[in-house]
Amino acid sequence: MARQRLRIGERGEITTRKIEDKKWLASCLYRDSWGKRRTLTARAATKGAATNALKNKWHALSVKIVTREEASTVKTFDRVAAEYFENMKNDRSKNRPLPRTVFNTESRYNNHLSERIGEMTFEETTAGSLHRALQSIVKPDGSLLGTAHECRSLLVKFYDFAIQEGYIRHNIAHSIPQIGYRAPQPEAWDDEQIDVIRQSLRYWMDHVPNANQNILDIYDMTLATGCRISEILGLHWHNIALPQAPGEPAVVYIEDAVLTRGKKTNELGLPKGNKTKKLTLPQFGIDILSRRQQDGDTTGLVFRNGKGNPYHVRSLYGTAERAFALAREELGLDAPERLGFHISRKTVLTEIADLHGIEAASAQGGHSTPDVTRRHYWDQDDGKVIDFAASLERLGKSTRGDERKSG
Repeated sequence: MARQRLRIGERGEITTRKIEDKKWLASCLYRDSWGKRRTLTARAATKGAATNALKNKWHALSVKIVTREEASTVKTFDRVAAEYFENMKNDRSKNRPLPRTVFNTESRYNNHLSERIGEMTFEETTAGSLHRALQSIVKPDGSLLGTAHECRSLLVKFYDFAIQEGYIRHNIAHSIPQIGYRAPQPEAWDDEQIDVIRQSLRYWMDHVPNANQNILDIYDMTLATGCRISEILGLHWHNIALPQAPGEPAVVYIEDAVLTRGKKTNELGLPKGNKTKKLTLPQFGIDILSRRQQDGDTTGLVFRNGKGNPYHVRSLYGTAERAFALAREELGLDAPERLGFHISRKTVLTEIADLHGIEAASAQGGHSTPDVTRRHYWDQDDGKVIDFAASLERLGKSTRGDERKSG
């Protein structure tokens, strides 16, 4: 007898047989979403009960079976997303996501992905088209890059869910290239821009209740050293040697940085490339640390928040953005939109390169070879001190320098 010809989503005739006393088995063939022939079975105490049980199982299963045409041309991302989030909300397993997590994930899809790919079907999408959609989330200044990465992870989960439901067979989201951003090459600040930034931060500190009173000193220390912001935030008092007599240099040892490791933020570790160095300070850097030494505790971190922990650099960026907005509104200053601490580094190294050459700037910035870095460890008695402090003193001058307050 020829086998039954079944189309996708169809079942064949039900057959029954007695397998033991008061136990019947009902079975039938069906074709799944991908055309594969499968067997469906049900057991019960009687022949009729087994047949009814099988029909009930088939009814529940047939709803989930879709044809290849339906899966590729009808199932849009919006439809799959709605099913995915409904499944998350109804999850009762031990490892179910928190309601807040579901809400945030759904908001991320609605705000960033739905408008870009929501009406697209799985047949229309490719890894390339999804990559272009994700890349369009990133703004010209690089903001929302993290959101784009999170959306990429969400697409992987969407495809996994669609495979489980039998809509598709392969997860092409794994082939989406990583989302990138190439920042424009920053230009060094000129004297006027430095002065505007200082005025803006000072005005914020003086006129906003509970304002961060450290942000101006943090900014000035990036100009006094040319260090990365992570290295400034990781600066400890025991790594600072202020002059004890006139004419003596002030030396800072750069051996710690505030880092992000995996999901952990604000962890202390070695600077980038495990490179440590020691630098002399210009006079305005000495003045900042001397004032802070007189005003507060000289143990632990030089710059720490109210809980005694390192500052999160994102909080500093947010504070600066609000300070600049206030300065533009109330002082009429041409303040920048954001405070790029990396531009401080660019400004310092440019200043040194112009006066002392590119090799000197490389040493100040820690862009030396590992062999040179090892020779310059701060705890070696014969370690070489990188001394361009006098060249940086000009950066501490400001048209409003006499009006700067301690803080």
